[in-house]
Amino acid sequence: MTSQNAPKDLKITALFLLVVTLLSMLLVLFHPTVGADNVDEQIAEIVREAALNQSVHGILIICSLLFYVCCQYGLKALFGNSLLFSFSSFAFLVGSLSMCGAALVSGFIFPNTIVWLSSESTLSQDSYNLLSSFSWNSNQALAYTGAIGWLLGIASWSILAGVGPVKHLLMSSTGIVLSALNMFLFATGTIHLDVHGAIILLFSCCIWFLVVVYILWRKQ
Repeated sequence: MTSQNAPKDLKITALFLLVVTLLSMLLVLFHPTVGADNVDEQIAEIVREAALNQSVHGILIICSLLFYVCCQYGLKALFGNSLLFSFSSFAFLVGSLSMCGAALVSGFIFPNTIVWLSSESTLSQDSYNLLSSFSWNSNQALAYTGAIGWLLGIASWSILAGVGPVKHLLMSSTGIVLSALNMFLFATGTIHLDVHGAIILLFSCCIWFLVVVYILWRKQ
């Protein structure tokens, strides 16, 4: 970007990140959950909510990718190129792609398979339990990889914000505290990456994104 267009471009990036952040915070509150205990009722619930599941997870996939694009573009303008910036960007990209994978499993692959098998009347209880277990374990592997990537990326960018030539202490302190707190909670098993844990993780990241929005908007 040219120096003349830089402030305007950063404001556009800030607005874009603000919209994506608020949209993701709203959508995750509508994340479908299966509350039934009986297997047949669980299957019926999954089939009934399949369209909502796809819509929520599809938009969250787009938001995950846009988080990376906005942070990469906006923070590069603040910090420039460095080894730590490259590491932060790579870690956050891995996190975003892993979160997309987790959303694909839970929002598309698993429910669509259940819908198809139930329509063909070939879904037994054993098949459902096997698919459910495989889907859950796949989702968790991808989600934890995504969480680690996001938190490492945010923590590294936050360190850069605190030690760079132009310091942004609000971004630095917020990112380091939130990243360390979430890593501690996940490492100790205090929270898990079920729906409620994912909401905590996303809201923590979104608080930091809002700080980034504020700094990008004020950048001259």
